[in-house]
Amino acid sequence: MVDSMAHSSEKCSKVFAGLSLISCLSGIAAFVYFLFFASNINASVWGLLFAMLSACSFHLIVLFLRRAINDWYTADHLESIASFGLVVFLLSNVVLGVYLSLAITRHQKYTLKNFSYYSAATCTALTSFWSLTLFVSALLYRRYLIHNPPLLRRYRSYS
Repeated sequence: MVDSMAHSSEKCSKVFAGLSLISCLSGIAAFVYFLFFASNINASVWGLLFAMLSACSFHLIVLFLRRAINDWYTADHLESIASFGLVVFLLSNVVLGVYLSLAITRHQKYTLKNFSYYSAATCTALTSFWSLTLFVSALLYRRYLIHNPPLLRRYRSYS
């Protein structure tokens, strides 16, 4: 029972790592497109931010899957990362509301060619998602580090 749960959790983590890697690459592509081709600085900055947050989530997931998270981070470091994720989540939700209200009151249409608050709102929503993901992942891995001391982890890896 425990082995099947651990296997399904590892499989889910691998899928989520792939999703975060794809999101990181799409965030970089959004940054380049909105900055150089669409002249939408708001969307480009939020695209870069969600690329960085998904890269951080990818980093934590890969370290956890390789059982090396305790070599890189302590529980206090992961708590700081979780706090950062929570702050970015709250700020991005406020900015998302601002962008949507500006787009609605100015009767803008969703377009990728010109400046639009809707494209900035989309990138902000993705930033909100990945900051929440970073928050939850850091808390889960912090809990893992607290409840599995180094000697116990070493023993469990041999069994």
